[in-house]
Amino acid sequence: DPEISLPCLPTTAFEESARGSWSCEMPLPIVIGRFFVFFARLFKWGQEVVSVRLGRRLDAADANHFRALNYRLVQRIHLEDPLETARNLHCVLGKANESRLRAAFDAAVSSLRAGEAPVGLWLLQGSRLPSSMLNDAAT
Repeated sequence: DPEISLPCLPTTAFEESARGSWSCEMPLPIVIGRFFVFFARLFKWGQEVVSVRLGRRLDAADANHFRALNYRLVQRIHLEDPLETARNLHCVLGKANESRLRAAFDAAVSSLRAGEAPVGLWLLQGSRLPSSMLNDAAT
């Protein structure tokens, strides 16, 4: 989500001498809500890769970045292992749990549309996402 701008950290950021900071002005409930909307509505399930290594949205067919990624052309979620880049972590998730995960993202967005926090996040209730993010046209 470009408005949140999570940092993409080089491995040197984890060295003892490295000092850095990151802040997000959005309240936590908004960030979490945007997370659910992203994976339920905006993320191209089966076409894009979740890559914490690269920190940006890219197509699974992009051979420059994902040539080694196993099963990258299969219509499932693609989760790149940041250390073993050929490993697609959807195999760990499994098809049944992947379906449950996708349904949970949809249920979370339905709760947000109703003005409620998703199940399990009721303590964060009180902030609402902009209605433009919840629009079905953003699929």
